[in-house]
Amino acid sequence: MKTILLVEDTEDYAENLKYVLEQEGYRVVIVMNGKDGLEKAMHIRPDLILMDVLMPVLDGVQATALIREHTELKDIPVIFLTAVTAGDNVVMNVQGKDFPAISKMADQQQLLAKIRQYVGD
Repeated sequence: MKTILLVEDTEDYAENLKYVLEQEGYRVVIVMNGKDGLEKAMHIRPDLILMDVLMPVLDGVQATALIREHTELKDIPVIFLTAVTAGDNVVMNVQGKDFPAISKMADQQQLLAKIRQYVGD
């Protein structure tokens, strides 16, 4: 079973997304900010990280930059979750590296398709 670390500070959105992903057979671990996301990633070594952009304590861009500094975490795919609705091929740039992003308003099938690109079924 693939493990997804969901770093999201909006509890209702996180719980709804967790439910959807668990129905697809993924194990989902939720944390509410980037600092906790970094710590949890080091502990569980997820197959994928879904990272909110704007969060308290440590935002998604800062957290991803710190994750990339750890040799044991640097190859874990990160998909950013953003409130921006700007089409299918949105990317976030963190320290010169592009990461895929998907709108929180995207339908479930779009999100699941994006996740499968990086971790499969």
